[in-house]
Amino acid sequence: MNRVRTFFGRWWAILATVVAWQLAVTVFQVNQYLIPGPIPIVGAIVADPLGYLLPALLTLLTAAIGFVVGVALGYLLASLAWLVPVVGTLITPLALIVRSVPAVAFVPVLALLLGYSTTTAWVICAVACFFPTFVLVGSGLADAPAHGVDLFTVNGATRWSRYRHLAVPSSLPALVTSMRISVTVAFGAAIFSQFVMGSPGLASVLIDALARLDMLKLWGTATCAIVIGVSGYLLASRLETYAIARLR
Repeated sequence: MNRVRTFFGRWWAILATVVAWQLAVTVFQVNQYLIPGPIPIVGAIVADPLGYLLPALLTLLTAAIGFVVGVALGYLLASLAWLVPVVGTLITPLALIVRSVPAVAFVPVLALLLGYSTTTAWVICAVACFFPTFVLVGSGLADAPAHGVDLFTVNGATRWSRYRHLAVPSSLPALVTSMRISVTVAFGAAIFSQFVMGSPGLASVLIDALARLDMLKLWGTATCAIVIGVSGYLLASRLETYAIARLR
């Protein structure tokens, strides 16, 4: 009973929105061609699960590879910037420039340079995940306790020792926070890159649905993308809460 109350207490707004959507479509007899109700959308997904599952897995794989590469590269370069401050003054402006370019302009240019391939989609997802990791981990590395810094300085510790034993532990909460942010960023970048390049995945289902004006397929694909994105965010949030509780 407590779990049911917790579930409705957390998700009542979304459930109410879905119910209101279905009622509005039914009562006002909205044209199903324009805005189908939640029940027909779910029915379309259940009727052809593989038509959504396989493309979703391809998009998830692209997002996962880009996520791992982007987060790892962000942490590595943030660490390098901390260890060698001169390198940090070179990397930070470049990262800001890349982040400032709109995705609508950046993705086509990168696709032209690297080719319209799955590898390019991985790179796009990695670039999207790199910036939040680089910024947050950089702040975490610099946020070491003052008394710890003084202790290491008094004892003549090398910068590498300070990094391993002081900066890295301080950066771990920032790392898991950047992972929570990057999960949804990676999935969104995967769909967008596949849409622009016409790669297999959920985006290709969207393109096909738009070409055939299949609104149920279009809304069903969008629903799958929303569910996957929200699920990924919630899982990352659970990981962040657990990790921060353990680290502190």
